[in-house]
Amino acid sequence: MISVIKLVAIFFFIGCSLTALAANIPSDNLGAEKYDAIKCVADATQNCINSVCLNSSQRNCQGSCAKMAQQKCRAENYN
Repeated sequence: MISVIKLVAIFFFIGCSLTALAANIPSDNLGAEKYDAIKCVADATQNCINSVCLNSSQRNCQGSCAKMAQQKCRAENYN
């Protein structure tokens, strides 16, 4: 009888531990999504600078590229 109680207790504690670990998964996904959003903006900004700003006489070309990159990534649901 005591071994049955011990077995039930072990399964209970294992179940609680797995539940605690499973609760952390969404925060990991949020971190990945935030990284993807930052990477999206950085990549889009750099692409714009490379293709537009090198031949542009606009004074704030890099700032404009950053704004457009943020808007583009928001539209793609990264932000």
